[in-house]
Amino acid sequence: MPRRQPLRGGSQAPDAYQAVAELHRLIGGPDIAFAVLFCSPQYDIDAIAAAVRAHFGAMPVFGCTTAGEIGPFGYINGGLCGIGFPREDFVVAATLIEDLDNFALASTIERARAASSERDRLAAAAFPDCPASSKGFALLLIDGLSVREEQVVSAVATTLGDTPLVGGSAGDDLNFRCTWILFEGRFVTNAAALLLIATRRRVSVFKTEHFLNTDRKVVVTGANPRARIVTELNAEPAAFEYARIVGLAGDALSPRVFAAHPLMVRVGGLYHVRSIQKVNPDNSLTFFCAIDEGLVLTIAKSVDVVHDLEELDRSRHRLDTRAGGAHRSARARSCEAAQNKRCADGPGRTQHGRAGLRLLAFSDRDRPRNESARADDGARADALQARTILR
Repeated sequence: MPRRQPLRGGSQAPDAYQAVAELHRLIGGPDIAFAVLFCSPQYDIDAIAAAVRAHFGAMPVFGCTTAGEIGPFGYINGGLCGIGFPREDFVVAATLIEDLDNFALASTIERARAASSERDRLAAAAFPDCPASSKGFALLLIDGLSVREEQVVSAVATTLGDTPLVGGSAGDDLNFRCTWILFEGRFVTNAAALLLIATRRRVSVFKTEHFLNTDRKVVVTGANPRARIVTELNAEPAAFEYARIVGLAGDALSPRVFAAHPLMVRVGGLYHVRSIQKVNPDNSLTFFCAIDEGLVLTIAKSVDVVHDLEELDRSRHRLDTRAGGAHRSARARSCEAAQNKRCADGPGRTQHGRAGLRLLAFSDRDRPRNESARADDGARADALQARTILR
């Protein structure tokens, strides 16, 4: 009998109650163990939370606000989308990490360990015939304005060991005023939700981005790490040197320029984007993620977005082949970097033109009893250098 795939759905209804009702019809029901949803901040979030409680009832529901949604309609702004995970193959243990302004390493590690123990207990009860399934993967959603992503991810990744870790920062349509995390039916800020998901299915974590590294380098020679501000690159004012090295000296810098010419850092042999948020009046640059003096950054170049997404489909096909050919994989979740939204919304782009996605794929084939719950080499590297996934 075919396995039930994770359910995906969305709504573009402007009314919060109607949008949640439509989403519940698509991803809810008694066979669903829990749901993850992504909500435009254009909605009244209190109304969304109330509707979630009314329609999903006791089912655990998690999620966050966004800077654009990826759903059945493609890429949209102002909507609601989500995923329902079938209880026959998935269990979840979740914990809420609050008060990120006063981040405490010890308590975060303790929460992650407690959630890990609870995940193992739930997995042993739900999947007694598949003991290796107790690992699965971890999903982290964090307040995008907390400036604590790297610290939280580092603590969680260290605690979870080889469990693949994916996730992202909550958004607010790039307004940078307030972002929200949905945890068991209520929205909170200054917090992170950690979901430890166990499954009897094979799991693969992979990513795609439409950038390649070049041989052009810059060195951060002046920075304020706490504020994520770079004051100097190559001992020159950061904005001037960035514009010069990307060939735009004398031109105005804008978010679209930053999206088209990102900087990258090499960690563990892999390149990861370090996105610029804005240029400041003193010609310093504010970044979306951790930055420090002495860091060597590489200038990236864009590649064809459509080709990149086609390669993503080929990767999924290879996953199906490794699973035995007759078994179909299902994409269940993707995260997108905010700068990719800006780049894709530029001239000449279509709704197919956003890349930089991080995906989870599940095969409908069980994991063998003697197979450990590991991701592929790239996913393990992402887990070990997990701070790079939140940007």
